[in-house]
Amino acid sequence: MKQKSSISRQVASLISLIVISTMICTGQNTFNAQLKNASNYEPVASAFIRLSDKKKTFTAYSTENGSVYIENIPAGHYLASITHVGHKTLVDSCMVYVNSQNAPEKIFFLLPDMAFLDAAVITTVRAKNTTPSTFTNIKKEEIEMMDQSKDFPFLLNMTPSTVISSDAGNGVGYTGIRVRGIDPTRVNITVNGIPINDAESQGMYWVNMPDLASSTESVQIQRGVGTSTNGAASFGASVNIRTNELPKESSTQTSFGVGSFNTQRFSLLHNTGRLKNNWAFQLRGSLIQSDGYIDRASSDLKSANLVAAKYWDKSVFKTNILIGSERTYQAWWGIPQPVYKGDIAGENRYINQLYIGGTDLQNLQESNSKTYNYYTYENEVDRYTQNHYQFFFDHAFSSFLKLNTAAYLTTGKGYFEQFKAQETLSDYG
Repeated sequence: MKQKSSISRQVASLISLIVISTMICTGQNTFNAQLKNASNYEPVASAFIRLSDKKKTFTAYSTENGSVYIENIPAGHYLASITHVGHKTLVDSCMVYVNSQNAPEKIFFLLPDMAFLDAAVITTVRAKNTTPSTFTNIKKEEIEMMDQSKDFPFLLNMTPSTVISSDAGNGVGYTGIRVRGIDPTRVNITVNGIPINDAESQGMYWVNMPDLASSTESVQIQRGVGTSTNGAASFGASVNIRTNELPKESSTQTSFGVGSFNTQRFSLLHNTGRLKNNWAFQLRGSLIQSDGYIDRASSDLKSANLVAAKYWDKSVFKTNILIGSERTYQAWWGIPQPVYKGDIAGENRYINQLYIGGTDLQNLQESNSKTYNYYTYENEVDRYTQNHYQFFFDHAFSSFLKLNTAAYLTTGKGYFEQFKAQETLSDYG
């Protein structure tokens, strides 16, 4: 009996020694890793890493220098999942070896993912499927198909409850849009969430932003009360325009078009792509000229768009500058209805009621009834230059908390030139 008891004690001691040795070996296993940005090789701090096998899961956060330490981890094969705001999620396999505290660090390279920061600029004014409003989204591909050198309202012509107009008759120059019959002062326009409507009249003068379509990534038009951020005057509609995203690769695009009524457009766009210092630039220049369908309703439009962005792991600073210059001959008087319809009796009543005579009567009677323009003075033009400066800073604190800030400045300078027959300058101050 004593012999058996002694053997049992020896076996128990051996088992205890093996268990203790195993625990000591297990406790010495350490997972060491280094997280780096794949584009600039800088450390990635505060990234969340999860190691898991079929039995257990271990988690940790990277330090300020991008290092990851997980101690007392059993040796074996693990699946690593790494997530970080501003980077794409990385899933990779790794091994933890026995006595691995002196093993070389495993390096994980995280790819930057700044798309959510670019898009964050306009998330506050875009309706979603769960938003109780009616809206239509127009994507970049559709914009490119519909863009025929005409002003921006013509891109929205096929959306429900929309009516557009053109003073010159061919979509270049002064154009307008009505939604559900509501006048343009009740249609709020935003570009990247920044209000564009005139601050005084609340009207929208698309002629001051030539070839805006070439700088547009997407459009959402909300009919009726929507999510507009600039006042209560959006009960007619809200048109939310988002400008081009900055691609990671460099590219250059040119566009040249010729149309009826001597309409011409030339556009050049260049992207630098993401540079080594995490800057990106885009520059576009456009020239549009047209004689117009209506007599003398010519247009000479120039525009430029400069975009510059600086990217960090969790932040992005973006500048968007839109420059527009236009010289447009006036054609907003319209064509009298009896003249347009060829109603001679109605035309005579119109002439007598307004006491039309002299050169004005000659212009009315000799012009084509479909292209008649009341104005005949050669410099009856609108000259105007309008610049929009937009600045954005976005920071992501986490996947659920983001800061979006914006500042903007709009400047304008120009004049109308008009001829008044048989009137003195002193009558106008």
